[in-house]
This record gives sequence, structure tokens and C-alpha cells, in this order.
Amino acid sequence: MARQALHVLLAVAGWALFFYWWSIVLRDVDPRQVRFTVLFVGIALVVVVSVTAVWVLHNLSIFRRRGARTHLRSVVEDVSEDTLGRPLQFDADRDALRAAPTVRVVLDGGRKVYRASRGAS
Repeated sequence: MARQALHVLLAVAGWALFFYWWSIVLRDVDPRQVRFTVLFVGIALVVVVSVTAVWVLHNLSIFRRRGARTHLRSVVEDVSEDTLGRPLQFDADRDALRAAPTVRVVLDGGRKVYRASRGAS
């Protein structure tokens, strides 16, 4: 309960600060600048809502054509090389490496070798 009260207090303080700072800004600008800002924000709002609506309609059309997703696409994991192009070698099967308490990765020439180990060394 205290945490929620703190969140409410912070939110109210944030909004109070927001309106206070805007009151300072509005005292120092002329009405033409305020109109320009309101127009800019209004146009940005219309553009963002329009683009979002078009994106939603696009996704709905895909759904209508293909139907609901019923399963995940299968992914083939390529473990033949690392991101630098070095070949990978596993001295044990991957399940054994996953279960090992420690896995040592050794660079052997131009390849990377994964070895299950019993402990840190």
C-alpha cells in the first residue's frame, strides 16, 4: 500500500511540475508561437494515428488471407561456425555440454572447441 501511495505521490508531483514549467513557458512566448506548437503537435498526432491505423489494417489483411497462427515456424540452428566465421567443434553432444557444470571454450588453431569440464580450472 505504501508503494502505491508513493507512486501516486510521484505521479501527482510530476504532473504539478509539468504544469508549473508550462506556465513559465507560456508567460514568455507570444500567441503565434503557441498556435504553431499546437498545430505541429496536432499534425504529428494525426500522422502517428494514421500510420498506426494503416499498419493495423495491413496486419488484419494478412490475418484474413493466412488465418491465425497455430504454431511457431521451425528454426534450424546453425552451429557450424561462430559469428566471426570460425568453425565450431563439440567434444561432447550438446545435451551433455548443457548439463555440464563448466564448459571450456578453447581456441585450437582457427577453430573453437567446446569441452565439458568437471570444475573451474
